[in-house]
Amino acid sequence: MAIYEEYYEEVKDAAGRIVRVETRYPQDFNFAYDVVDQIALRTPDRTALVHRSSDGKRTVLSFGDLKRLSDRTANALRSLGIVKGDAVMLLLKRRYEFWVIILALHKLGAVAVPTSHMVSSEDIRERVKKSRAKAIFCVGEESICQRVENAIA
Repeated sequence: MAIYEEYYEEVKDAAGRIVRVETRYPQDFNFAYDVVDQIALRTPDRTALVHRSSDGKRTVLSFGDLKRLSDRTANALRSLGIVKGDAVMLLLKRRYEFWVIILALHKLGAVAVPTSHMVSSEDIRERVKKSRAKAIFCVGEESICQRVENAIA
């Protein structure tokens, strides 16, 4: 059985056409644990993500890689005091690390606040206030880091 079949059922009419889809999942459903990590346990070498950076570097991550990296990231975030319900702002452009951190945040029950890298310091400040973000992750580019520093000053 494919993992997705555990969470939904296609209801068909007499002609075999799908008339509705019924979803079912436990109250404690966690996408990172219940989907990504389960695929990693079943087929750890299966390709999960292919990324090409703006400079042409190609990165391929398997489900096993995503599980391992998101576990490590979740542990690092936990050691920094990030817990269930905390908001964490992400200014990561189009980097594969975005997906690792998203999964780690799911594992902790924390809330991702994805944010465009093109925002101003004032935009960052306002979003931090509104979301009560406990942490900000940004790419290591001087212009972005400077805007974050100005926002939290």
